Amino acid sequence: MKHRVTRRLALSTIVLFVGVGAGRAALAQFPPPEKTELASPIVEVAMDLSNRLPIVEARVNGQGPFRFLVDTGLSTVFLIDDEIATQLKLRILGRSQMRDGSGIDSQTVTIVRADSISMGEAVLSNCFGVIFDLDSFPKDFRLDGVIGFPAFKDCVLTLDYPRNRLILQPPSITDNSDSQWLKYTLFQGSPEIAISIAEVSVHAIVDSGSTGTIVAESFEKKIPFHAEPITVGMASRATGMFTRREARAKGEIKLGSVSVSEPIVQIYGTETWLGYDLLQYFSITFDQKNQRLRFTRSDSSPIVFPPLCYAGFGALPADGGREVEYVLPQSPAQRAGLRTGDLITAVNGKPAGAYDNPAWWALFEKPRRLSIVLNRGEETITVSVDVVVAVP
Repeated sequence: MKHRVTRRLALSTIVLFVGVGAGRAALAQFPPPEKTELASPIVEVAMDLSNRLPIVEARVNGQGPFRFLVDTGLSTVFLIDDEIATQLKLRILGRSQMRDGSGIDSQTVTIVRADSISMGEAVLSNCFGVIFDLDSFPKDFRLDGVIGFPAFKDCVLTLDYPRNRLILQPPSITDNSDSQWLKYTLFQGSPEIAISIAEVSVHAIVDSGSTGTIVAESFEKKIPFHAEPITVGMASRATGMFTRREARAKGEIKLGSVSVSEPIVQIYGTETWLGYDLLQYFSITFDQKNQRLRFTRSDSSPIVFPPLCYAGFGALPADGGREVEYVLPQSPAQRAGLRTGDLITAVNGKPAGAYDNPAWWALFEKPRRLSIVLNRGEETITVSVDVVVAVP
């Protein structure tokens, strides 16, 4: 079960190595787009949130459309899949070192330049980006690239989750009298704000590229929880997998004047991130000119994090079904006999390949028993796996 997969692709500072062949490397920060053009005062672009990440259609050098994730936790203008970069014949400029949001792993990547990236009636000109292998995403996300926070430096960006809309406006439209604005600082190129979780002060990155709200491990003993964090699954970051441990906090997350009672958070890594499971309730506006952001809601009803259920396995689309990529020890899946590498062909009488991600995740949102048919080598086996409450 991987119904709350946290994909953390955020990068730290990306630097371009110039003159590497000469044995000496000068370092240069990536610039934002040279020019941003909006055809109207308000440019709206549809966002696909079906995978719990904001994905928009964009054109690169006039070609496409391509599917790009909009990731405020990404500190370069764009990432692009290697096959798409080859297809577009993007100009290669050099190499860089890239570190993922965990603060742990790094890799060498190739720098390219795009003449333009357009979303609806908005055009970003002369953009520097990175060729990146997007295989860390499930194939049915169908991602071609990622657009990062610096891409929107010269406009006001709003991610309106309730309306499934990305909105771009000129910097001059922002209301300076609105008390809901929160100042942010840049942590390695991404917006970081001061919040509190159960009265504990924390700095958190507002990260549209994460599906979960992640609390740094250093705060695990400071924040009161209703119960000890429990391992509920595995999740992917840019360079590998990590263990998902989650718990419900005693108290509120406070985002300025906005609060959310008793959220369920993940415990991982060295930084704190606010992702989809929290952001989905808000329209979030980023004003980079004034280095501030705000959370707004048209719905005044309380925000409630439902109990977190799990079955203790993850499975990704493969060969017309779903292949089990992990089984947690002492989980319902392990007790039922599920094994890594099993190919699930049917669940509750329906072909496994017929479940898109939202339908698959829905199977694990409340307690139930799943009848799973799977292939293991030459055998066809039927097992019953219970979905149970992990975090009440």
